[in-house]
Amino acid sequence: MEKLLKTMKPSLLMCLIACSPAATIFLIACGPSGLQKSKDNKTALAPAVKGHITMMEPSYKTKFEDLPLEGAVEPSKRLWSGDFWPMNKGNINRRWNISEDGFNSISPTKEELLLLTNEEVSRLAPSEKYDLLMGQYNYPLKKEVESRANPMAVNWEGIGNGWAAASINHDEPT
Repeated sequence: MEKLLKTMKPSLLMCLIACSPAATIFLIACGPSGLQKSKDNKTALAPAVKGHITMMEPSYKTKFEDLPLEGAVEPSKRLWSGDFWPMNKGNINRRWNISEDGFNSISPTKEELLLLTNEEVSRLAPSEKYDLLMGQYNYPLKKEVESRANPMAVNWEGIGNGWAAASINHDEPT
């Protein structure tokens, strides 16, 4: 697996991580097993985190003191931001621009979908949109995400690991 990751272009890898929960889960699952201690022996590092940055791009700086004091973005490059899809809010089952979390929402049937306006379809959750794109009206991705998301998860847990890198390397999806 490590050899495969090293041969992938960093931007492709980051796009996979940012845009595909299945790819993120796959890549995390392929990491070494067990928690590892940091050098100061005070912090447990998740297996998928240790060394992942330089594995994707060897030139990345990983020490604070090595970072430049200032920088700039090309005026033509528009960076984009968004939600990190927190696990305690239903992850990618959370629908767009609503206050409710992404647990126990009822997805439209194929027949109901035909009656929805474009605006109503645009407010569906990313997992629902992906299932519809795949022609799967039984929503298997949504069910998988629901089985993994947890309302009791800590606040920082989510799947936004590659968001910043995807923003730097790719135009905003529309």
